[in-house]
Order: sequence, then structure tokens, then C-alpha cells
Amino acid sequence: MALPRATATVSSLVLFLAKSATPSVYSTIDSELLPAYTMATTTAIPETSFSNISESTPIRLEAGDKLYVGTQVALVAGIVFKAEWMDY
Repeated sequence: MALPRATATVSSLVLFLAKSATPSVYSTIDSELLPAYTMATTTAIPETSFSNISESTPIRLEAGDKLYVGTQVALVAGIVFKAEWMDY
């Protein structure tokens, strides 16, 4: 899930996977569109979920794998990304 921390224009959010065997190679594994949003005390901050990832369709990582997130339009105040994980 992603939440903008300030007024945001429409932009692409990207999820990358770096495998432990090739840590400098970032493979795009998902993307979503962050909607435009004007920060105000009377509006809810939109939550953007990566719809291809859920409890029923999780990302399975191997030991040492890393996830990275990014946006294709810089937002000075930033974007908060949230992830959940568990060991099997």
C-alpha cells in the first residue's frame, strides 16, 4: 500500500525485486497508478494498493532477496509504502 504525504500529481508507483544472487539487478515486478490528490483537512488520503499482490497471491521471497519501491514523479514530502511479511 502507498500513501502520499502531500499534494500529489498522478504518477506511476513501481515495485522492484533484487535477487540475492544478483543484488545490483532491480527487476520490475509490479506497478500501480497513484491518483492525483490535493492535501486538505477535509479529504481522506487515497490508499494505493498493488492489486496483483494480496494474501491469496503473495510475493514469495528467497533468503536474501530485497524489495524496493519507487515513483516516477518525485514528491518532495515523500510517499509512505507499507508491506507485511511473515516467515514460513
